[in-house]
Formats: sequence, structure tokens, C-alpha cells
Amino acid sequence: MIELISIHIPKTAGRSFLAILNSVYGENHISHYETNFFPDKSTPEILQFKSQLKKDTRVIHGHFHYKEIQDIHKTSSSKVVTWLRDPVERVISNYSFFIKRASQPSAESEIQGRKNETLLHYARLDNSRNRMVKFMDGLNLGDFYFIGLMENFSGDIEVLAGMLNWKKTAVPRINDNSEFKLQLPEVTNEERKIIEDLNKEDIELYKRVLEIHKNRKT
Repeated sequence: MIELISIHIPKTAGRSFLAILNSVYGENHISHYETNFFPDKSTPEILQFKSQLKKDTRVIHGHFHYKEIQDIHKTSSSKVVTWLRDPVERVISNYSFFIKRASQPSAESEIQGRKNETLLHYARLDNSRNRMVKFMDGLNLGDFYFIGLMENFSGDIEVLAGMLNWKKTAVPRINDNSEFKLQLPEVTNEERKIIEDLNKEDIELYKRVLEIHKNRKT
């Protein structure tokens, strides 16, 4: 029976969280949905993923939107969790990860053709904007069991572990892209302001969750 649904918004420590889930529940009880691209609409792959879930699956984790798995949520007692990140930093990190991938010889030709894409060109694409809101669409904030903040990853893991009665587990940091970021041009304040303007919905969402966290700790 599925107990936990973990929505992995790109570049919000999802790989690290998956490692923790594997440690707590066991890899055999985790179903991980991974795609070559980060889709912003349902694909045949997500339908195949759901059709192949095993009866002993306790957790599903991956780059799916809530609306893609809401049928599972509504027909089970599963809890939905996700992680957020400062929206501007998330876009910059997502861009850096994309360029790193596009620069690899093994990358698909379509991706390789974008290896010289600028940050602002990437940020202005529709599927690069307000991605956190898009992934969470369909469920009210209050209906999420837990929303963590990447900036307080270790502390929020402790909170979630307490809520779910997890055993004490190590908190890894996986898929750190910081070294590659240093090879890219420094992001200017003007560029940051443009990215902020392009992601007003994510900015508002992030502020609301920050307030929830503030009230939780007082």
C-alpha cells in the first residue's frame, strides 16, 4: 500500500531525499519515476509507471505533477510531500544542470543543440517559469502533509522524521552541481530581477511556505 507520495520538483534536493527514503523504507518498497526530460504535462511514461506499481510499493517519488498522480492519492491513505527552494536560485540551478547535461557528448542531439543557450533565454521559456506552482497544482497547501525547504534541508528532515516516526538516518547531499556552476558566467543582479519577475507565482508560493515554517517554529 502506498503510504507516501513525494513530488520531486527539479533542483530541490530530490536525489538526496530519495536516498533517505531508500534508507528508511528500503529500495524494494520505493518506486522512482524518472524521465529524460522534466515534463510539464502528462506523458505515456507516467501512465506506464503507474500501471507497473507493485503491491508492496510504500513510496512513490519522482518528477511527476500532483495532477498526474492525484488518482493514487485520492484512492489511498497516502501522504503527499514536496520540497521547495528560493525560486530564483532554483531556476539558476536548473539552468546550470541543463547546460552541464547539454555539454556532454552522450547528450541527445536536441539537447546538445542548446548547450550555448543563455540563462535568460532558458528562464523565459514557458516550461522554465513557475515550475513549483505547476508541479503542485491541484492540491491546496494545507492538504500537503509536509512541504520542506531545501535551504533548511537537514532541519526539515528532522521535523519530517519526527512526524513519520522514522529511525535516525544520515542526511546526504547528492547531485551537487556547485563546481559546474563556477564555470558559468556570474549571474548579475539585473538577471536575478528578471528571473524573479518571470516567476511571480513561485515567489508568492515560496513566501507563503516561509510564513508557514515561521509559524511552525514559534
